[in-house]
Amino acid sequence: MFIGSWLLTLAEDFYSRIFLKLRTPEYYLYRTIEQEAYRNQHGMDYIKNRKVFSVFRYIRDKQKLTFVDGRAPEVTVGDVW
Repeated sequence: MFIGSWLLTLAEDFYSRIFLKLRTPEYYLYRTIEQEAYRNQHGMDYIKNRKVFSVFRYIRDKQKLTFVDGRAPEVTVGDVW
């Protein structure tokens, strides 16, 4: 499972850097794992209710995330990539 997570991250980084031409931090926020984390960061019961392999839902449902100035871990959710 750990190796699969790394392979997914590497594949997404390659795609976002080479084909989409994203720069830091956009390519970081494009990752599926980060999409799930940031989009659910305020859901306090998310971990309790999270289904196994729910991260795969975010592969097809990518939304543009941008950091809020002066509030580093906070992001705003924008349109679809």
